[in-house]
Amino acid sequence: MRRFLSTIVAIALAVAFFPYDAHAQWTLNGSAVCTAGGDQEFPASATDGAGGVIIAWHDRRGVDADIYVQRLNSAGVAQWPVGGLGICTAAGDQLYPVIVADGAGGAIVAWSDARTGNFDIYAQRVNAAGVPQWAANGVAACVAAGNDANDVVLSWFDERGADADIYAQRLTLAGAAQWGVGGTALCAAAGHQTGGVVVPMAGAVRSLPGTTSDPGARTSMLSA
Repeated sequence: MRRFLSTIVAIALAVAFFPYDAHAQWTLNGSAVCTAGGDQEFPASATDGAGGVIIAWHDRRGVDADIYVQRLNSAGVAQWPVGGLGICTAAGDQLYPVIVADGAGGAIVAWSDARTGNFDIYAQRVNAAGVPQWAANGVAACVAAGNDANDVVLSWFDERGADADIYAQRLTLAGAAQWGVGGTALCAAAGHQTGGVVVPMAGAVRSLPGTTSDPGARTSMLSA
């Protein structure tokens, strides 16, 4: 009780002596990113490096779920086509995008993709002008090799074995995979491991987190 009261007092003093007014910077109630028919779900965002944001989501305006993106500038004004730019409209569902800035005003987006009947991992890079930079509808995260100092790493949970495990793949800015066909296993411990993320490498070692039903398994480290 004493600790609780001291916390309340500390908050009150902070508000009294360090006031800060928060003001919305864009349209009241927010700027519309996409108001197309159907559902737009699971948005993910990354900075555009100029005070704006690039947002990706999966979009059900068509027969299947597809991946769309939109860029809003620092004033909250859409910069790309009304309703967003479809970066993957392949057959089957494309779901649950993740996104990271590419350091040049654009972004790299990765998602789960069922175009072959099974869910695989695909990715696409879009530049600051909203032009896709890789193959139409994205590249598979298990394509052959290349090299670049500004790569990104994708991780995902994969059910190729008896349990769901965590795998990762490194992609260059040209969309070429670095870690073999199908990626590399980060955690294949007993039980299910789930989760997924996309992060910039920037020539550094990164940690790729995921959840796991094995209490002894947490994260794996991969070198560039």
